[in-house]
Amino acid sequence: MPDDTKDASTLLNLESLIKSYLSKLENLKASLKEQKEIYDNSFESDAVYHENAEKAKEAAMVKNATRLQILKQPALMELSEKISDIKMDIKEAEDTLSDYLIQYQKETGFNQIETDDGQTMIIVNRAKLVKGSK
Repeated sequence: MPDDTKDASTLLNLESLIKSYLSKLENLKASLKEQKEIYDNSFESDAVYHENAEKAKEAAMVKNATRLQILKQPALMELSEKISDIKMDIKEAEDTLSDYLIQYQKETGFNQIETDDGQTMIIVNRAKLVKGSK
């Protein structure tokens, strides 16, 4: 079998496997949704649970109102902004590191890197499917 035919066959088999697993995931997600609805409805139909859930909802509203009142303090508002900024910095640093790791893999062919403290770290890539426009 010529290499081009073998490569095409391998690619078609891989594509078929991807589509098969995509279909399997969709079916599993639908089944999970159905089972979760049945599960959740079991609680909602119980009078005692429903009454306690309402009490918990009221308590949560009081808690949130108190929290919002406390958050109006200038020191806490500033701290909240600092936390948000740090979270954004972490996300940006993770994205940049990911780009550098992909570049490192492409240029070296290695899937691991040693840190300054001698620890070997494995580079892990994760791919997923998202709907595209037609």
